[in-house]
Amino acid sequence: MELNDLLREGEALKAEIDAKKARLKEINLSVAQKAHFKTGSKTGHAVGAGIRAKVTLKDNIKWDQERLKKLREYYPDQFKDGFKPEYKPTSAQVLEVVAAQHKDFADGVKWACTVTPGAPQVSYEPIEEEVPNAA
Repeated sequence: MELNDLLREGEALKAEIDAKKARLKEINLSVAQKAHFKTGSKTGHAVGAGIRAKVTLKDNIKWDQERLKKLREYYPDQFKDGFKPEYKPTSAQVLEVVAAQHKDFADGVKWACTVTPGAPQVSYEPIEEEVPNAA
């Protein structure tokens, strides 16, 4: 196959994949809105048409470095336990534990970050339809 043919086909495939990714993102957002979640859970499910979709909601967190510097002045010990030197949490779980032990620190942590909803992660898995007993 000639280079020009490969380039044309590659460009066409890329455009098709981008369009399908955009449509899948729209579908995933709609499925996430219709999924059933237990109270307080970020993981839910939607079932229909012989398909079970597992939906995991995500948050995007942006840390305000100037606010974190101020927070560190008031809570140096908790800050050291909950954040790495570049002012990122050591992990979400560790930060949650530290914040749960110190309410004022938890309030300061909320003040120092911005949380925006991320795109939900959705996985699809075919399921067998239940067949009524033929007895």
